[in-house]
Amino acid sequence: MISIEVQYFSFNKILLFAVGLWPYQRTKLVQFRLIFFLTILITFVLFQLTAFLTLKCTSDLVVKILSTMFSYNIIITKYVSFALNMENVKKLLIQLQHVHDRLQDRYEKAIMDKYGYTGKRYTVALIIFGVFSTFIPIAVDFFMMPSGILPINNSQTRRIQYTMEYFVDQEKYITLILIHINVAFCLGLFALIASGTMFFVYFQLTCGMFKISSYRIKRAINISILENVKIKNEKVMFKGIIYAVDMHRQAMRLSNMFMSKFEITMFFLILFGVASVSLNLFQISQIGPSMSASNIKELFILFIFVVICVLYMFLANYTGQNVIDHTTNIFVTA
Repeated sequence: MISIEVQYFSFNKILLFAVGLWPYQRTKLVQFRLIFFLTILITFVLFQLTAFLTLKCTSDLVVKILSTMFSYNIIITKYVSFALNMENVKKLLIQLQHVHDRLQDRYEKAIMDKYGYTGKRYTVALIIFGVFSTFIPIAVDFFMMPSGILPINNSQTRRIQYTMEYFVDQEKYITLILIHINVAFCLGLFALIASGTMFFVYFQLTCGMFKISSYRIKRAINISILENVKIKNEKVMFKGIIYAVDMHRQAMRLSNMFMSKFEITMFFLILFGVASVSLNLFQISQIGPSMSASNIKELFILFIFVVICVLYMFLANYTGQNVIDHTTNIFVTA
């Protein structure tokens, strides 16, 4: 028996385990890590909101804080939703494994491999994107840490790209603050990649199931055409169609099970995603005409937030359309 966990979800397993979300590992240590990581993300948002208590509330301040807050709300929503539904995710994976174990021939296995490895390639590409997205801003922060590089009076404002209030001497604790900010950024990005790619591979395999259903229908019809529908071959044809309908039914059930557990999450992800992209694009339009060396990093971070949100929404829509196309193809085949 081939494990789909090893064959298709190996990279997803590593990422999800690292952020405390792998459903097959529910030890107390993993639960502690999950709570600890969630605390980092939530405190990052809270320390931004506390800036309203100490700074004059202006439209620029509101836009700057809310743009980042909505971006991190996407991460927190996805993280919490996945954590609460880990048992359901585990059940979905078990169902996929059950389907994979009942594939009938090498052609069906080849179809499943094609879709599974496509999801795996997307996972690798997004991991590489995440590594570069986190490395550049962190490198800028820590290469500029020596006191001789920046004027003392401007060091705080140039090092911290977010408007935040920690209620401590930020110049004195600048290293700890930067660690908190960068850990929250890295953790949030890779948690988003881990959960997002997990679902992408899942739906790729679901599309593979629809493709197998089409293949079974074609095979059954070809039997009837080539063998002139004798009674014996008629039974084989009907049996093939029954297997095709069964595969289609299982694929539909897995898709509906996923949507029933995460439809509320999807609503909030769309809401926060649209708000985040709109506010970040507005900020980019404000910074762009007066861009200087001092705000290049800020512009880069805003650009990364926009790219992440747009890419996430694009992949979600692409996945949904892919499922619809494969479902429609079954009726065309029949």
